[in-house]
Amino acid sequence: MKIIRPVTPDGMCGYDYRGQFILSWRNGDTTTSTYGSDLLHSTCAICLRGWEATSASLLDQTHWPLLDEYVHESCLVRYCGLTERSRFTNAMSEARLAYSGFRVIENGYWPKGDPWEKKPWYEADLRDYAATIVLGWRKNVAHVEVRAWPSSKLNAAQSTVLFSGEEVTKCFESDRALIHAWSDVKVADYLCRFAALLRTEWLTTTVATNETRP
Repeated sequence: MKIIRPVTPDGMCGYDYRGQFILSWRNGDTTTSTYGSDLLHSTCAICLRGWEATSASLLDQTHWPLLDEYVHESCLVRYCGLTERSRFTNAMSEARLAYSGFRVIENGYWPKGDPWEKKPWYEADLRDYAATIVLGWRKNVAHVEVRAWPSSKLNAAQSTVLFSGEEVTKCFESDRALIHAWSDVKVADYLCRFAALLRTEWLTTTVATNETRP
């Protein structure tokens, strides 16, 4: 790939001799190139702003199948993070779990440097139990987890029985119960099951006083 008609001052983005638009970036001493779209005269449907004539700006692009057009990838990441938070809020409400709001935590799936690692995961301390809920979407599945506080313990055997029919990634231990959900419906379903367990002797706490979050 060779750019013969650059559109950015650093020469990293532009057209080749066939009229194809090339996006290039450097990683140390290595230059990587791929084909993309010239969006200098386009507008992102999410933020309603356009692209600047810089390689950093033009590299911030991705095709959004919902609209069948290109948007800023950074905008789509933020949009997905917020809509996921809204859906997690609905799922927590359906499970009737009282909590002290969501905290933003690091994405637990996408590697450092990937644009999608900026999409947050969320955690919430439960008001009625010494445990924290952790929620976040991976690529195709949602991570649904209950973490016991240091003074508490989960009954792993009870977890195994309740989720025995689910053929998904799952892990049940004394300090956490984790399962992957393939849809928003399943996220709510699993949270409802965890809520039902919490109302039994699934979680035991060794201290009687109100414990603060570890």
